[in-house]
Amino acid sequence: MLYLYFKFWDAIIGNMDETPILFNMSPSKTIAKKGGKSILIRTQNQEKCYISVILTISANGHKLSPYLIFKGKINGDIEKKLKKDINKRCYIACNENV
Repeated sequence: MLYLYFKFWDAIIGNMDETPILFNMSPSKTIAKKGGKSILIRTQNQEKCYISVILTISANGHKLSPYLIFKGKINGDIEKKLKKDINKRCYIACNENV
């Protein structure tokens, strides 16, 4: 029998996690006068708008640059402006179906 031995480098093994970050997080507590009939909460109508952030670390402890996914047209104005402003600190992408 022939046994194959594969050696993996720690630099190519990674642990990745994706999480959403909301633009406008609604408060979980409110402060109002006692006995009031209603409470006014101001929002920006962006409760469902978020960015997907992917963070990765390799098995040797090296942190890779974050990967940000915005809602928008692929190669549209948002993606071009963000890539210009953020430089090389993280990777940017847009997805119409986010």
